[in-house]
Amino acid sequence: MLVDRPDGGDRVANATRKVARVATPRNLDRDLPGRRVAHGFNIGLTPVLFAAIGYGIDRVAGTAPVFLLGLTVLSIVGLLVSNYYKFKAAFDAEAAATPGRSGSRRR
Repeated sequence: MLVDRPDGGDRVANATRKVARVATPRNLDRDLPGRRVAHGFNIGLTPVLFAAIGYGIDRVAGTAPVFLLGLTVLSIVGLLVSNYYKFKAAFDAEAAATPGRSGSRRR
């Protein structure tokens, strides 16, 4: 609890809190467009990276492109599952935060 001081310390503290509240974004995830760019790179480069690793394994092992195709499909399936659960969690959080809505039911 703040105590009134003769030097006006509580007014300075209150003013600092007000400035901090105004200057801080409410939802940092939505205010950073770089997060979307990073997500796009993740979706685009993960299958390429897994395909390159699979290609390297196929070259060393002397096999047909079994590992190349297998790791590429594995990475795509993993990305799809990950994105599904991220979207579902975001949708459920938004639905819970919206007053008058119950769960994921739509009217």
